[in-house]
Amino acid sequence: TPNSEPNLEKLEQRARNILLFQLSAGAKTAHQLAERLKVKEIPDELATRLIERFIEVGLIDDRAVAETISRSRREGKGWSNAAIRRDLTKRGVAKELIDEVLAPIDREIELATATTIATKQLLRMAKLEPEVAKRRLVGFLSRKGYSSSIVFEAIRQAQQASSQE
Repeated sequence: TPNSEPNLEKLEQRARNILLFQLSAGAKTAHQLAERLKVKEIPDELATRLIERFIEVGLIDDRAVAETISRSRREGKGWSNAAIRRDLTKRGVAKELIDEVLAPIDREIELATATTIATKQLLRMAKLEPEVAKRRLVGFLSRKGYSSSIVFEAIRQAQQASSQE
């Protein structure tokens, strides 16, 4: 029908505007954008075509999003690889891409990050009984996703460092 063509153009422009608005608010994965278009009732076929086009021209880049999130969560919030992996998975980043982005961060780097966090927290907890401080520190690091072996090693190293000062 002659009348459906302008409606399709309007729908496509609306979808583009949604994508551009979402991207202007912050980097998003293709999966997150597809979900947003679905919520806005954009047909899947149109959403897929537009997302593929945005990927082609470099407006959508899951690798860049994954690397940025990984860096900001680790450096800004002290998250472990496990916590970052959960966050990226929730955002729809492919498992292979997550593995690639997190591969350079080995156990030693995670331990160093956890130790730095533990050292800072111990200073804040200086007035607490040692056992209370340790218990709170275990919970704090565990909530950031660190394994128990890293948690206890980081606390041990932080306690050693603070006792030497």
